[in-house]
Amino acid sequence: MMRNNHEVQQGEFKKSLNFYLMALEKDDSNAVAAMGVGNIIAEHGMIEEGLEISNLLRDYLPRNPNPIVNIAHINMALANFDNALYLYKTILKNFYKGKNYTLECWIANVHFIKKDYESSIQAMKQLMYKYPEDVFVKFNFGIILHTY
Repeated sequence: MMRNNHEVQQGEFKKSLNFYLMALEKDDSNAVAAMGVGNIIAEHGMIEEGLEISNLLRDYLPRNPNPIVNIAHINMALANFDNALYLYKTILKNFYKGKNYTLECWIANVHFIKKDYESSIQAMKQLMYKYPEDVFVKFNFGIILHTY
């Protein structure tokens, strides 16, 4: 979906929301549909409501990291970087034994956004060690070093 075309984006979000709501009408315990609703409404400015849904799902699905990831993302949107960083690191440790490419990238990104370039560089060094051929990691490491 093209993010620069607002009308197309709005239409796609409405379709997605309707899809998730129909799934919830058929099965009100469908956690994936509930997560989808929470994500969509948070994306459209209803951040507190999206956060509330994610918190409920975190309690309902204690062995699933996705609601906690959504809470971390919402914290990022609210500029609660320290809380987001704590959540990402906790998920990485508790659900993925310290190794998950996407979470590790998000952690490096949080440090970068916080302008904690030294921590971001350390996180990127770890990513370079684990994923030495990854172009995304190399590119972002270069951006961080250039910015620092």
